[in-house]
Amino acid sequence: DPPGDSPLAMLFGRPLKRPNTGSTIVPYGDGLRADLYYPLGPDGQPQPGPLPVVIWLHAYAYATGYSRWVNAAFDSLTQKGFAILALDQLGFGTRGPELHDFYNQYPKWSLLGKMVCDTRGVIDALSGLEYIDHFRIYLIGYALGGKVGLVTAALDERVKAVASVCGFDPLHYGAPGDGM
Repeated sequence: DPPGDSPLAMLFGRPLKRPNTGSTIVPYGDGLRADLYYPLGPDGQPQPGPLPVVIWLHAYAYATGYSRWVNAAFDSLTQKGFAILALDQLGFGTRGPELHDFYNQYPKWSLLGKMVCDTRGVIDALSGLEYIDHFRIYLIGYALGGKVGLVTAALDERVKAVASVCGFDPLHYGAPGDGM
């Protein structure tokens, strides 16, 4: 399916409809899609760019992907002149079915590694858009999304700031009996 005709995206009502906000689909990676939301001016036209952009990295939300609890945040960010790029991470929302065969396709990868790779892929895609300020790319994430944001920012100098809420964990849980 072309990125705009995904049956799962249609089921989720993507891109989401928000007041005073426009949207477009941004293809990235190998046939993947993200949704870019941007502020509209009083005339209903997109605000002139280049716009700073926030990449929205969601928490564990298998059934809903990025759609859960975004309305207030998206409205606040677009009112402040930010564009928001939202994607479902591997195994969540519209990308749930991809998880089934992941380790057969990528036996030497980790899910976290793929999520970071995908996040860097959307940064690549944003870098090709003239109405996005390539020097103001930010990441916001909660829980799993916070962890993905922290690791991505550590590996990609194009990320200028990260807001990570509950994104820390030990990344190593130890073996039974080793005192952890």
